[in-house]
Amino acid sequence: MKPSFIISASFIFLLLLSSCSSGVNITASRLSGIVVDTSMSVGVGVIQGPELGAVEFRGKLLNAIQSNRTFKAPEELTGFVPYASILIEGVYDQSYDEHSYEKQEGDETKEYVEKTWSVRFEYRIIDKETGDLVIDGRVEASDSDTDEETGGGILGFLVDLIGALISGDPYDPLQGDLVNRFIGEISPHEMKVTVTLYEDSDMPELKTGITFARAGEWKRALGAFLEALEKHQGHEDLHKAYYDAGVAYEYDHQYSLAWEFLEKAYQMNPEPEYRAEIYRCRRYEQEWKWREGYLEKLRLMGR
Repeated sequence: MKPSFIISASFIFLLLLSSCSSGVNITASRLSGIVVDTSMSVGVGVIQGPELGAVEFRGKLLNAIQSNRTFKAPEELTGFVPYASILIEGVYDQSYDEHSYEKQEGDETKEYVEKTWSVRFEYRIIDKETGDLVIDGRVEASDSDTDEETGGGILGFLVDLIGALISGDPYDPLQGDLVNRFIGEISPHEMKVTVTLYEDSDMPELKTGITFARAGEWKRALGAFLEALEKHQGHEDLHKAYYDAGVAYEYDHQYSLAWEFLEKAYQMNPEPEYRAEIYRCRRYEQEWKWREGYLEKLRLMGR
């Protein structure tokens, strides 16, 4: 076999392999967050973590909530006792890491130190009325800086000390960023997300369904995906139809069916994307149920 033929055959194989990918990414909109009404009472409970850091973070979080209209009762409702309220608890953590490296600059080799500060808040939000978990999650923030190595001794110590005094507490701005990220995550907001669906040349109904999904017509997309399941029982890649149908159920807020179909797809073919969508489905189901339940309580109160 000539070497040129081997190269050509390898190229064709790689081309065919790349064409086997059947994942199609579409952009979809969905509502996220749990806070739905300005009369909702939001409290901050115990924040565990490094003694000083956790106290400072809790203070920033409490101040942000008290000053944010999303969580604050309107002036005319100052004395109003909300029907439901939530309590924020969790664990705050902060860490520091550094590593040295060399860099050639002209004829001179210089040593640098990269310093990284990180903060993390693993939270859980509790319904104070029932004690049930509303939702949990994690937000993170980090920052880094690179300094030239000053060496040891008194001079190096003084340079480091002066730098620390000038820059201040590196965790202070990170805590503010962490608070903003957390409030943004739990406040109601429409978000654009990338959704992966799967098509198959043997199941043209999947391509039709993806077209509907791309247009935001999830009910029609679901009909096409279910049609594929009905027509192609026994197909080796039927897991794609189960997965697509599960996603469509999820975006149609039929979460019990979404779970059933997504789990079935994962059992048939344990794709990492299938598992990731199961996690996302659980998250959005929690948020959606809380929002709908709270709004229903407000409707019953005539608000």
